[in-house]
Amino acid sequence: MFLLIFGAKILQPTFIEWSMHDDAAQHFLGWHFFRSEPWSFPLGAIKSLQYPHGTSLVYTDSIPLLAIPLKFFSSLLPNPFQYHGLWLLGCYILQGFFASRLLGLATKNPLLNLLGTSFFLMSPVLVQRAGGHEALAGHWLILAALYLYFQANTRKNSIKWIFVLLAASLVHCYLLVMTVVIWMGYLLKQLIEGKRKSVLPVMATAVISLIPPFLAMWAVGYFVMNVAEITGKGFGYFSMNLLAPVNPAPYNLAFVNNKPLAANGQAEGFNYLGFGLLLLIVISIYEFLRQKEAYVAKRDLPLALAASVLTGLALSNKITLSDLTLFEIDLPRFLDGAFNIIQSSGRMFWPVSYILMLAAIAIVVKYNSLKRAGALLLFFAAVQAVDFFPWYRNINLDKEILQNPLQSDSWRRIAEKINHLVFVPADTHGDEYVWFAYLAAHHKKTFNAAYAARSPIRKDYKAQLVAEFKKGKSQNDALYVIFNDYYYKPAASADFTYGVLDGYPIIAPKLDLPELVPWPISFVVDDSAYTLRQLLASFSENGHAVIMSMGDARACKIPRDVAMAMKEKGSRIEKLRSGGAYASIMVNGRLVAEKIDNDNQVEIEYSLADYKIKVASAGMHAGSAAHAEINEIPVGLDRQAFNVVVLTLDEKEVRRFSYQTDANENLILTNK
Repeated sequence: MFLLIFGAKILQPTFIEWSMHDDAAQHFLGWHFFRSEPWSFPLGAIKSLQYPHGTSLVYTDSIPLLAIPLKFFSSLLPNPFQYHGLWLLGCYILQGFFASRLLGLATKNPLLNLLGTSFFLMSPVLVQRAGGHEALAGHWLILAALYLYFQANTRKNSIKWIFVLLAASLVHCYLLVMTVVIWMGYLLKQLIEGKRKSVLPVMATAVISLIPPFLAMWAVGYFVMNVAEITGKGFGYFSMNLLAPVNPAPYNLAFVNNKPLAANGQAEGFNYLGFGLLLLIVISIYEFLRQKEAYVAKRDLPLALAASVLTGLALSNKITLSDLTLFEIDLPRFLDGAFNIIQSSGRMFWPVSYILMLAAIAIVVKYNSLKRAGALLLFFAAVQAVDFFPWYRNINLDKEILQNPLQSDSWRRIAEKINHLVFVPADTHGDEYVWFAYLAAHHKKTFNAAYAARSPIRKDYKAQLVAEFKKGKSQNDALYVIFNDYYYKPAASADFTYGVLDGYPIIAPKLDLPELVPWPISFVVDDSAYTLRQLLASFSENGHAVIMSMGDARACKIPRDVAMAMKEKGSRIEKLRSGGAYASIMVNGRLVAEKIDNDNQVEIEYSLADYKIKVASAGMHAGSAAHAEINEIPVGLDRQAFNVVVLTLDEKEVRRFSYQTDANENLILTNK
């Protein structure tokens, strides 16, 4: 089953390309940085990734259960080395093992057991997670907990529970929550069945059982961040839709097409059961009602309560049906913060789906002859397989390959000379960070960006980095990779090399890099307190291009002296009304292009010898936006201001100015 869906190549430890994109990249990179660092405490801490704040294996979802033992043998392992493919195979093997053990409680017939196990191996929630959230593919932990739920209360089984909870804490927080809820149902069952005469022994067992998982959480790095940082903001958004068990959204399958969801985030609440299983559940309900047997409350009620709790968490405080929000409950702040720790709460229904699967198979087996039960399970397993075929046949992870864009050997030369790799700004920029992070970890350097399940609050660090970078303050032991419009030269240019390498603008320590292409433009911070008219006068001489774009002009009236000065150059800016759009370009003091529209967006494209200039404006009536590009490099503008960009043609330097409107000052434009 595993090989048919995912392929065999991902089992090769040195084949990393399949995981170098999207969420899968963070899982591999967390391990890659972790193995490159010396040991520290917490054992799962990663100090060189998301530098200087760091992170841990927990928040890169790198499966501490494997990463920490493997680090002891890191020197013996190839570099690179990925274990996620082997982990997925192990998850499928253990999924089959524990499914078989569970079904063994319902039937001793090996054929019926095998047919029932096929439903667990085709589980859509397992397949979906295995394709990008490898740690969350550990559904065998859920099945192990369900198996233990039905076992007797013995010392041996209590120890097994500790191992399950411990393993879950070392795999993923969400799996830990699920197994803990099932375990609490197990403890409640002991009380109801009378195996425990008092609540106190149960509480003592609970405390003792939770100590090992808690210590493990501490050791692997759950608490390297404070609660405010761990808490997300997606509870209610990444929830389960009421139709999730019968809605395969975002997939279209053989028998069922997807239905709309109330929010895009509800894709995280994917819990489609499969058409074959849905039919099997209908048959099992009919069989159960037909037999009119009493419900085994003492045994099953605690599990039903646990399933209800998990379902409630999955649905969250925002109850939705297809694309409709039926109602939303406002939560107290402390509850909202607690629930946001499991912000992707839609996942909490996974154990419930397995309980339904187990119950349906058990009922069909119990109330039918061997031959009839086998025929039913075979038929509905086939329906299940046909339903999923259009989706599963296109998953093969062997084909999901992202090639390394850093082809030049100069990257290696630079990496050997630096201590830090720095993104400016300090964001991941989509998947752009992936191969740079790999470069940094491979050479045991720090990297200041990361995509992680939770990240420390870094607002001040990011602002300080940008502010110092604009002033030309660069470290001579760092490689800066520049994004957006942060083309600011270092103040001590003679000590650095800067240009474009493999399409990426960089600043690096002084090196002879013949492949480096000069920057197309550079930005200059100009703190001169020009009025708008002074600015236009100062840069109207030869050698400059002046680009103007109006953002939200709802409270703007162009000052008369500015309008007159512009009119002398042929401008019609006096026709701009409040809320209108305005864009223009002046070259060497001459107005070469101008567009005004008081109702719609305007856009100008203009070419010079070495420059392609694009400027757009959308006033209040067309979106309140301002945009400019020089040689396809965006120049960040203020969408609520009158923006002026000055390009010094020979030096390829760009200065930016914005003028805010102030209704209390007779609508005079003032320098920001």
